[in-house]
Amino acid sequence: MSLAGHVGLAAGGTALTADHAARLRAVTGPGRPLHVAYDGDPAGQAATVRAALILAGAPAMQVFLAPGEDPASILNGYGPRGLRRALTQTRPLVDAARHVAPLIASAAPSEYARLTALVAAYTGLPADTVTGLVLDAVAPDTHR
Repeated sequence: MSLAGHVGLAAGGTALTADHAARLRAVTGPGRPLHVAYDGDPAGQAATVRAALILAGAPAMQVFLAPGEDPASILNGYGPRGLRRALTQTRPLVDAARHVAPLIASAAPSEYARLTALVAAYTGLPADTVTGLVLDAVAPDTHR
């Protein structure tokens, strides 16, 4: 779908691939952020975290959607203008790393370093930042 400067790809949360990411980057051009707009429910938030890992290295923004809404429901309910408006309600996709930290914290402690390094590499966040997020998830308010 193309909507006044936006290119859309309707990939389910588990269907987004590195090939999709490469094709999107080819269409949008270097330096132009990709906007990720999954459903606003917990499954959509999990898909957003997965997208952050797949889209690593590309500037990307997370579009805020209410639970029960997705881009198609916004387009159908509010038209192109409503969808354009929704696409402006964003935050950097690397913030999704905050949602990954509790998952790392639930892993075996021997896996913390490997998983933290992986998230840092994929999101472009400094390893110290990801480590801090994991420590917050493991023992809130005790390491700072």
